[in-house]
Amino acid sequence: MQMNEALVSVIIPMYNAEATIKRAIQSVQAQTYKNLDIIVIDDGSTDHGSKQVQQLKKTDDRIQFFQQNNQGPSMARNKGLIHATGAFIQFVDADDWIQPTMTAQLVDMMTAQSDLVICGYETEDKTIRPRATCLAPRVKWLEKISALYEQTLLPSPCNKMYRRALIAEYNILFSSQFSIGEDLLFNLDYLRHCGNIAFTEAAPYKYCYEARSLTRQYEPTLFPIQKSLHEYFVRFLYEQDSATTRNIKTANRIFLHSTAYAISNVYQPKTPLSYKQQYKVLQSIVLDETVQEVARTEDSFFTFFIRKRGIFCLHIFYTLKSFVKKIIRRQRG
Repeated sequence: MQMNEALVSVIIPMYNAEATIKRAIQSVQAQTYKNLDIIVIDDGSTDHGSKQVQQLKKTDDRIQFFQQNNQGPSMARNKGLIHATGAFIQFVDADDWIQPTMTAQLVDMMTAQSDLVICGYETEDKTIRPRATCLAPRVKWLEKISALYEQTLLPSPCNKMYRRALIAEYNILFSSQFSIGEDLLFNLDYLRHCGNIAFTEAAPYKYCYEARSLTRQYEPTLFPIQKSLHEYFVRFLYEQDSATTRNIKTANRIFLHSTAYAISNVYQPKTPLSYKQQYKVLQSIVLDETVQEVARTEDSFFTFFIRKRGIFCLHIFYTLKSFVKKIIRRQRG
């Protein structure tokens, strides 16, 4: 079998996605690359999305449809991996869609010398893409792996094509221990066994993030998970002999950004927390040993108040910021 004839398994997890699942599946069906295995996993949906999948399945025997009790997206993707038979693996989320040439583009880049292909993607307001189309040997992409993380090209599985043989050989699965960031862990586990990586500046994946925005609800585990992800990533850098000054500095900057995001989540307009509870959560984050250590590596308004343990000042700042957001939302109706 020639490389351009290889079967590609496209895994689509879904949960209460009746508004978007048809668009996602049809965008895969419309691929110019036709040798596809389309695996849809319904993760215990309570809406009518499954009926739409069943209808599409009647006219396309490439679609496999499985249902399970609600276990989260990680377990849904893992079930898809169990049923996948393609040489290569792609992931598409039920909220998103892909351009007709995406699979063909990634297969063309997946030469015998590459173990992974990374492409760009579009959101509603910006396009994120690799800076060059190239084949990077392991030593080169490890030198810049923190930059890939900071560009948000690293975490998602949806802007990538994987070798199924590599996933199977090392039993690489998505972790069910994290509700956020499990994608990054999967990719780091895969990267441990990667040689060359192919990059393409194309951005054929269309990511619709509005419905998944964490800023719409308070997530109490957000900071602990972000801290764990930072520690996991730093360990990866040391394990792979890539803990350069640049990689560590960038990793620290990412963690500080994540910390600020976690604090904003505590103060988001619809938080169920009282002012006193918000203050206590903020205090626990600011006084965290890792936060204090990393804050000493950067100079900014935020890190200044972290280092000085200016909890009250930060509390006032984020409270006012939340108040302004509420006013803006009311004015917009």
